[in-house]
Amino acid sequence: SRNTPVATERHGVEIAGIIGARFNGRGTIGVAYESTILSVRADQVPAAGCTSECDGFLETDSARAIDYAVANGARVINLSFGGEDASSNTFRAAVQRAIAAGVVFTASAGNEGDALDHWPAHLAAENGFVGSLLSIGSTKADGGMSSFSNKAGSSAVGYLTAPGEDLITDCDAAQSCWRVSGTSFSSPVVAGALALLLQYSPTLSGRDAVSILLKTADDRGDAGVDSVWGNGALNLAKAFAPVGSQTLSLPGGASLDLPAASTPGTMLGAAFGDAVLSSAGLTTVIHDDYNRLFSVDLAQGYRSSQRPSTVASTVPPVNDTAQTLALPSGGRLTLAAEAAMFPYAEGDASPVRTFLRPEAPSSASASVQIGGFGFTAWRGQGQVSPPQGLGGRAAFHSLAQSNSTVAGVWRTGALAFSGEGGWSERRTPLSMTPVEGSSYASATAAYQGRGFALSVSAGRLAEPRGALGSELDPNSPLALAAHTRFAAVGFDRPLGPLSLRAEASVGRTEGGGRLVNVENAVASSWRLALSGTCDAAMPCTRFGVELAQPLRVERGLFRAILADMPASYDDPITFSERRISAAPSSREVDLRFNVERPLGLGALRLEAAAAFNPAHQTAKTDLGLSAMWRASF
Repeated sequence: SRNTPVATERHGVEIAGIIGARFNGRGTIGVAYESTILSVRADQVPAAGCTSECDGFLETDSARAIDYAVANGARVINLSFGGEDASSNTFRAAVQRAIAAGVVFTASAGNEGDALDHWPAHLAAENGFVGSLLSIGSTKADGGMSSFSNKAGSSAVGYLTAPGEDLITDCDAAQSCWRVSGTSFSSPVVAGALALLLQYSPTLSGRDAVSILLKTADDRGDAGVDSVWGNGALNLAKAFAPVGSQTLSLPGGASLDLPAASTPGTMLGAAFGDAVLSSAGLTTVIHDDYNRLFSVDLAQGYRSSQRPSTVASTVPPVNDTAQTLALPSGGRLTLAAEAAMFPYAEGDASPVRTFLRPEAPSSASASVQIGGFGFTAWRGQGQVSPPQGLGGRAAFHSLAQSNSTVAGVWRTGALAFSGEGGWSERRTPLSMTPVEGSSYASATAAYQGRGFALSVSAGRLAEPRGALGSELDPNSPLALAAHTRFAAVGFDRPLGPLSLRAEASVGRTEGGGRLVNVENAVASSWRLALSGTCDAAMPCTRFGVELAQPLRVERGLFRAILADMPASYDDPITFSERRISAAPSSREVDLRFNVERPLGLGALRLEAAAAFNPAHQTAKTDLGLSAMWRASF
């Protein structure tokens, strides 16, 4: 009623600027710069001749101010004053009336550097106030606690810190500003944060906004809530990220929980390249534990597969053994095993190293040959490649990453027929438990004679952990379990001192999970290789050149029915069908050249390689060069 908006000092103006200073290019920007400030003069009018110490707040006036603010629509009330505990319940009753109306409070903890906060901030830990009133301490620019700030003390459950030292506020038209410090100024930072949360999520209650700030605070001091830092330091970015579960609505009223982050090691098969990540078609909405709406791009859960080195590394096997035994029927039994040197010392039994180190490459096989019939069983570990089948190994065979295979072959004259199966059992990242991997079954017919060899294969590949070499958790909503029917052809022809090898594979993949399906994805790969002996005038004994395209999806779709982002926050959720091309934006082509020559007791092999548009994405060319010396004894 006194119609005097500015008191004898500018304390209230400075606080209002921290909360809501306009985004106008002057000085600083308020935390909630589009919020509405309700400024209530509740300070005592000094009597004639009274010193500045009289310019305080009476409990009755403060209570009346709170009631006035609630009656005029305030949702957040900042209390940047304090002292010793009030002698009556007048103020407490006003705060409780405001809390009953859904209002939340921030209160400055005090500037005495004490181990306890002061009144009214210490109400943050009292029954009836917990969860609706926060005690706010101050941090400096480097994140440490300000020396003047009172600590959490017994109010730890409702104590939070925020920037309150050397803040810039109260700037005039001439860009003259004030530099201020104190918990009086950290408290409005949190008040502005609460206002932002309530503005963004109109359905959010004040208590929910307080809970979000406490849950998303950066833990400081002792782990958990402690008597110095309380709940820690305000982190507004985390407060605006989903808290708790991420629930995605499905058509028909159903819902499912999305993982908060990708499982380590999860990735989409390299054959898809950037098909998913380059599209915005999987953008949808989720709700968190506070029923807040967030936009989420499900494509981020399908990270691109890491492309292997341009030059393949080969671990030379050692300790090779092969024993052949004659069978009474005229056949023979062959047992073979091989192992590679392991990079860790044999005596190193550290649980951490045992858990993290890769498996040592090794394998064992048994084969029986009786007349034109042969049977082979093989087992390996450490990413050792299975033995070549009758028609070589098609790209779809390699996708299975088999560590166990069985194969039978029957030969008659120039013709041969075989059946082969393979399956994998491997350990996922950060897990000691083996999981079921991919499996395949295929049949091959081959002809060799009249100066050339030809093989034709057909088979089926099952991938419970993701289509075309993907590595995705089968229990995740983003799972893409799939099966592929494939065919492959191989052709070999000697050309004098040279040898030509041509091969191609093609397959059709179908599959999916609860959210995303892959449909009619046709993938292909091909390779042309020429090798032979070097001319006497050349400084080598053998050479080879190869041109190849790794497995690539040529056409197909990812399909999903997902919720659309509503135009307005409280609009009903609608759904639409999303169709995304499964073909990547470019095509990788690899060129390799290698030569071998004797050197010392062994042979030196040099290989140069170039990958154009690596990972089927438009990019600079990858180049590689390797040298390997091998000796046998």
